[in-house]
Amino acid sequence: RANLKHPPLGRDAEEPLGGLDRARLVGVADLDVAPVAEVLAQDVGERDFDVDKLYFLILRQNHSLLLEQISEEAMGLSMETARYYAHIATQLERIGDHSVKICQVVIESRPSPNIRFARLLQNAVKKLLPMLDDAAEFTRTVDKKRAHRILNTILKTAGDVRPLYDEVIRNGLTGAAIVADSIDRFRGYIANMAEATIDHSFLEPPKGAESA
Repeated sequence: RANLKHPPLGRDAEEPLGGLDRARLVGVADLDVAPVAEVLAQDVGERDFDVDKLYFLILRQNHSLLLEQISEEAMGLSMETARYYAHIATQLERIGDHSVKICQVVIESRPSPNIRFARLLQNAVKKLLPMLDDAAEFTRTVDKKRAHRILNTILKTAGDVRPLYDEVIRNGLTGAAIVADSIDRFRGYIANMAEATIDHSFLEPPKGAESA
């Protein structure tokens, strides 16, 4: 069997959240600040390429374990943990793809975006950022309590995206419909990560998290 010299899966698994960081996402949401938004939108597209590379690396490592090309001992991870990271990586890759979709709309909406929609988008992104921060933490520590809190937050704030859709319908904003859909899907992907973390917490002890 080939001895695949991969870097440890767990060490890299949280980094896609850093690849699409807070400053970029907030900046892209500033649709009415043309120079900044367009430059940051292009940058997010480039960073998505990094996220994709990490995603495929994690999948390759997972497949190597499944095919017994490398042992759990050599990888430093159990099969269950590798599956967990592969699932998390899939959600992050999807978040990256939808970030690129938003950026394409930002670039194509120049020079005259719908200002009200831009403000609504900015507010929606700012509400998402703490959830992304929490997702980075509860996946790193396998903190099921934190994951539960995020699920509750997503449930309680389900109507937050509605103003975006209302503005799309009111003004016939075709491109903005893509943005509204992507913001909505972000919430779903974060919820998927939380559900996976809760499930995995029964197999792996938490790493310094305040979990029962």
